[in-house]
Amino acid sequence: MTKGDNKEMGGPAHMSTKDGWLIGKLRRVTSTGRFVPEIDGLRFLAIISVVAYHLNGTYLIRLQEMGHAVNAGLVGAVAGRGNWGVQLFFAISGFILSLPFAQARSGRSPAVSLKSYYIRRLSRLEPPYVVNMLFMFVLAMALHRNRGVNLVPHLGASLVYLHNLIFAGTSKVNVMAWTLEIEAQFYLLAPLLTWVFAIRRTYLRRGIILAVMIVAGLAQIAGSMNPRVALSLLSQIQYFLAGFLLTGVYLWDWEGEPSRAYSWDLFGFVALALLVYVAGDSPAFGNTVVFPLLTFVLYVAGFRGHLLNWFFRRPAITVIGGMCYTIYLYHYPVLAIVNRVTLRLRLGPGYALNYIVQLSLCGAAVLVCAAILFVLIERPCMKRNWYMRFLPRSQRLDAPPVQDRAVSADS
Repeated sequence: MTKGDNKEMGGPAHMSTKDGWLIGKLRRVTSTGRFVPEIDGLRFLAIISVVAYHLNGTYLIRLQEMGHAVNAGLVGAVAGRGNWGVQLFFAISGFILSLPFAQARSGRSPAVSLKSYYIRRLSRLEPPYVVNMLFMFVLAMALHRNRGVNLVPHLGASLVYLHNLIFAGTSKVNVMAWTLEIEAQFYLLAPLLTWVFAIRRTYLRRGIILAVMIVAGLAQIAGSMNPRVALSLLSQIQYFLAGFLLTGVYLWDWEGEPSRAYSWDLFGFVALALLVYVAGDSPAFGNTVVFPLLTFVLYVAGFRGHLLNWFFRRPAITVIGGMCYTIYLYHYPVLAIVNRVTLRLRLGPGYALNYIVQLSLCGAAVLVCAAILFVLIERPCMKRNWYMRFLPRSQRLDAPPVQDRAVSADS
């Protein structure tokens, strides 16, 4: 074991009993009971950006429908670019899924069992996803019965992660599912893509990753008119590869124990500001080529900056980040329902203060609903081999063994 093994897997210190009963109940479960808290902190940043983005869009439309002249100002402009949280998630997936393979490719750990890897992906993510899709379908049937029947083909395609490819558009059952289909493509290809870590020469390995990122970013601009390409891994792989860069730095440069410096806080805040600036709805050089590189800088700063690292490791922040999958699946309908109730609460004519109030109220409702669903549906699926309890005893004995380092792939 290297000196970074304990830090790398997030030692017992991160599971402190001082965090309280509620934090303990809501904290994510990993294969070994350890985790990297900074990653859940970065997940928090990604999910709060997405929630803020969707609330901003919903709130603006409803204010305009009510006849209000709206000047969203700086707050609205920043919230209106929160869709960049999706790409932050892609980079996180690139890191956590590549980490165990990189350890194995470099001889730091035994080879990753592909059988265990794919079973883990299926058992960990599929049940919450299926439950959500069926829930959203039933909700659509209840609200729009005629339209609901027409959603059956879209439900079928979404359940097998092929809606983007078949219909050349986002899922009509849950619009959020388009990113999960891209994630699924990455999960399938990650064992192959991570062979890049078998290259021992650091500069060559990083050069290849950077070159692919730049080429993929330029290709996204060229292929943006094709919806099937735009909604596939082909157009998003550069963001996952930003996570690959972080994996290399984490393992070889830091050995799991990054040092802290206030200068990295400065780099991180500048990168965050630039991310908001270059993010946008239309593919362009900024958000396809520059954005992934800025994401890498921000994530490095999340590990190495004193202030940013302190923030990302706060128990409340990591707990919310740990629930991001459930929040992502359900936040849109919760926002749509709750905002109808809170819409008429206005504090003056300005947009900024009213939006912050709406975000506080609607965000709290999202957190409460997500916490309940997380405990009931997602958290039980985080336990390795949870499904074995439903199988005959003879089949339980054939369960894939728990791998000590598989925790890094617990997304």
